Amino acid sequence: MFLINNVYWKLAFVNPTFPLLQRINGDYSIGACDNLTRTIYIN
Repeated sequence: MFLINNVYWKLAFVNPTFPLLQRINGDYSIGACDNLTRTIYIN
């Protein structure tokens, strides 16, 4: 876990085709964050 601006975030290394990395246009990003679960996903 990481503390960023007094908020604890989890870090998860995921598959390049992980659904949360997919953008609206269908491309995949190398990272994304989910504010609800406070998780940062990294490809």
